[in-house]
Amino acid sequence: MRRAIARGRILPQSLSTDPRYGRLSLKAQVLYPLLWINCDDQGRLSGDPDEVKYATCPSVSEIAAEEIPALLEQMEVKGMIRVYTTSRTRAVQMLDWWRSNGYNGPGRPDMSHRLAGKTGCASSLPLKR
Repeated sequence: MRRAIARGRILPQSLSTDPRYGRLSLKAQVLYPLLWINCDDQGRLSGDPDEVKYATCPSVSEIAAEEIPALLEQMEVKGMIRVYTTSRTRAVQMLDWWRSNGYNGPGRPDMSHRLAGKTGCASSLPLKR
């Protein structure tokens, strides 16, 4: 899966107190933020165990590629990610991505109508032509 990685990816502050994160195994807790910072601009990345290992934690010898599916399953059971199959490969979607990034890009419903008329919002500024 070709990756388009954003620079300066920031983890949500709420991660440290998220009970779902706290109930993961230590290896899954190490892997989750590494998945997050390696996502594309839609909160996705490859679900292939070898690609996950290579992209997210190549220097973490305690996490083997063979363990990745079980670690992803832990996160999926807790409602943190969704692992799915595309026409060509497995992929991972970070489920809290949109809530944390507030992004209205391709593939995300346009929510600008909810901001209409609110002071300081881009939708209340005149458009440049």
